[in-house]
Amino acid sequence: MSKLKYKYLICIVFMAVALFLCVYALGCGLSDKDAILLSKNFCKKMGVYISTEPMVLGSRYDHFNLSSKSKELVVRPRGTIEASFDISCKDKEITRFDNHKLRDQVFREYNISLDNRKKRNWPKLLPENKAKEIVFIHANNINLPEDVIFSHMSLDKTYNGAWIGHWKRVHNGYLYENDSLSVAIMAINGEFYSYAKHFLGKPCSTDVKIPKDRAIEVSRGKVSDLLRGDMAKKHLQDFVVTSSELKIIQPNTIFGFLTPFHSTDSRLAWVVTYSLPSNDLKLAEEVNFSDKFVIKVDAATGKVIGGDFSR
Repeated sequence: MSKLKYKYLICIVFMAVALFLCVYALGCGLSDKDAILLSKNFCKKMGVYISTEPMVLGSRYDHFNLSSKSKELVVRPRGTIEASFDISCKDKEITRFDNHKLRDQVFREYNISLDNRKKRNWPKLLPENKAKEIVFIHANNINLPEDVIFSHMSLDKTYNGAWIGHWKRVHNGYLYENDSLSVAIMAINGEFYSYAKHFLGKPCSTDVKIPKDRAIEVSRGKVSDLLRGDMAKKHLQDFVVTSSELKIIQPNTIFGFLTPFHSTDSRLAWVVTYSLPSNDLKLAEEVNFSDKFVIKVDAATGKVIGGDFSR
């Protein structure tokens, strides 16, 4: 890498840190009083009993997205957390709720170990079709946004003993890459257990001017740039395209460099995944253990606007 590129990279890091500190200093925009009221109203609407008033722990950002800040609240009588919430500072709505007290009560009632390291003997659980019916009842009470579609049900028997309904967010028929929503119930009795809404994207243009084959060609060039050393570049053709699909993403590239910080402006992009075809340790070593690349190409301009790679 040239000295000029290093200087650009250093500047990017300093700019990102400075921007983060400036935005953090601006605060939440949601008062503690209003946050507490929102959490209490949510519990009332969902039929969740809490023994004490929620308390505010503080504010935090979501996945390095500087526009997504939330207040974290807990119900904690006598030092035990009964419930926890995240509330969006911007939208002033509940984005996460967990009913810890309910989970512990159900586990004790059915003599299920609270220790995740021990084997759990589950009683009869709700069948998936019945669980889905109940999940949809709770989802209707929450009043889910209109731009989501139901995806699937999953059963968590490792930690919480919950049936979880999953929704994905869409715009003009295209999925948002990282925007999702879930509603969970206790798998034993169907009681409402948790809710999570993870929305970072915004509606954007969905014009597709770049065909898939061109996006694959552009993304392979980016993979070549990311492979370090002549030995690694020799194996460029060993990487195969394992998926290529259009999704609405949050760009994470500045001046051609991939960064951990994601833009707040969404774009429709070809998300192209390259992987090594086998678990060949020698091959993985020769490519510096960078065995998977995800490159995101703007569907309107053909520019690389994001991605990541494993090492």
